[in-house]
Amino acid sequence: MSAADPRPTVVVSVGTDHHRFDRLSDWLEPWIARHPEVRVVHQHGSSRPARGAEPVRMLPREEMLALQQEATAVVVQGGPGSMLDARLCGRLPVVVPRLARLHEVVDDHQVHFCDRLSALGWITLADDADRLAALLDEALADPQAFRCTPHVSAAPETALVLARRLEAVRAAPVGFVSWRRLLAVVRAPKVTVAPTPAPVPVPTGGVPAGPVLPVGPVMVPVAPVPPVVPLLPVAHMVPVSTVPPVPAGVVVAASGAADAIDDEPWSSEPRIGVPRAGDDPVDPRTAAPALPVPARTDDPRVTERTGQA
Repeated sequence: MSAADPRPTVVVSVGTDHHRFDRLSDWLEPWIARHPEVRVVHQHGSSRPARGAEPVRMLPREEMLALQQEATAVVVQGGPGSMLDARLCGRLPVVVPRLARLHEVVDDHQVHFCDRLSALGWITLADDADRLAALLDEALADPQAFRCTPHVSAAPETALVLARRLEAVRAAPVGFVSWRRLLAVVRAPKVTVAPTPAPVPVPTGGVPAGPVLPVGPVMVPVAPVPPVVPLLPVAHMVPVSTVPPVPAGVVVAASGAADAIDDEPWSSEPRIGVPRAGDDPVDPRTAAPALPVPARTDDPRVTERTGQA
């Protein structure tokens, strides 16, 4: 109640959801008709306002909080914001959750959330019209039973901390990734620690189903590994079958020299080059002799280099 209106006040809020919540209006109207001495302010949003109440479609949050601080009882939907605002004002809210089967909300998250808060004693749950009427009668008879310690949310402070950290990230200088360091990461040995595998059943005859490697006392099948082009970086290794035919005597060399790794990005396509006479092609990244692409065995250059007839 207030100096302007000494009557006890019940504030009802359905929030800002666009789904209609006419069921709450239907539940309120019989109780309002029996209590003409009570002022009922109904923030109804897109729903039908309850007859006998002061209809308010929307209110600024500050005005809604001011009304709830003066109210004898506060009735809200099952939205977290509505319930926390009521507790912020020191009121134990009477809560009616929206139901998905009545198309009041997209799903029943309000039902589950309200059941949890009711078990914690944070709200008083009204699951039908009679229960709602009984709770409002109790609030008129004993307003202190529907008071609580104002619950101050840490959300504003959390938002400020998050804003400061995001601003620090935005103001930081833009970094870069060194191709040399990236290559080191790609080439780093991959270590996988796995539990001891279960024994592999051996088919009839005592011969394993495929090639195996001994791992302790257990024989583990090894999946066949497709052939790869050895001169490409690890990140660009592809099966030989996917590489287009290359003329005889031509080798695949990595793109870019070692001293230019940090200066220019690698091409996703391998460079094709012809070796100089008497030189063995060398992988510029590993300084290891590069393996030539298999050529036709009837090519005289292959015969000359390999010594095969």
